[in-house]
Amino acid sequence: MSSSIIDKNIGVGSAGTSNYVYIQSKEYAWIPARLDRLLSDDKNCKAEVTYVTKWNQEDDIKSGSSAISSFNSRNRTEIIPLKDYMNQTLPLQNVDESGELKEVEDMVDLAFLHEPAILYNL
Repeated sequence: MSSSIIDKNIGVGSAGTSNYVYIQSKEYAWIPARLDRLLSDDKNCKAEVTYVTKWNQEDDIKSGSSAISSFNSRNRTEIIPLKDYMNQTLPLQNVDESGELKEVEDMVDLAFLHEPAILYNL
């Protein structure tokens, strides 16, 4: 068995929207991020993500009594183990070509329908 690490650069800044994901958070439930790279060896799969919060008002997203605008990790990069995610896959955001969150009236129209997509569409 080889223990080499596979490093797949996702192409930050590309026009694609598939690199916008949600990361689990104990404090905020889900936090939007941008997937930068996938890192993998024989046993573990990890993702390098950058948190790219864009909120200007406290009321944008709330979890309990605290607002996510207090989350001070704008443009912070972190390595996330994928073992805690279903199928070792990060949930994708519903964004347009410019990376802005798409909001829809009927959630059936969401391209990616999962817990964080529903929470962010409310």
